[in-house]
Amino acid sequence: VATAFGNGVALPLPLMMALCATVPDLHGSQEECETRSTAILIIWGITMLLVLWSVGYYVVYHAMAAQAHAAALQQEDDEDHKPPKPGCVSKGESSVLTGAAVQEDTSQQGAETDAPAADG
Repeated sequence: VATAFGNGVALPLPLMMALCATVPDLHGSQEECETRSTAILIIWGITMLLVLWSVGYYVVYHAMAAQAHAAALQQEDDEDHKPPKPGCVSKGESSVLTGAAVQEDTSQQGAETDAPAADG
């Protein structure tokens, strides 16, 4: 994008030269019109580039960083709201079993009560 800003001077300059040549008394004589137009365009081009690379760069950089941060937060939020997979423990609910894990847990409890007690 920044390389296209050079056209902000390169395109109007020949147009102003042609305009100065075809419209009499635009800014006095043709030579004065060309000199004044060139000076205005060069000053505008230098000012635009200074603002672009000093202020504009940081504005765009921080806007992109904020957008990336918001996307990361959104992705994290989306992962927090996914339904748990069957047989898995939900986040923050470590004591709750679901699906096949409940059946496995109850079958292990039954096996422990059927086993004979070992007396020493």
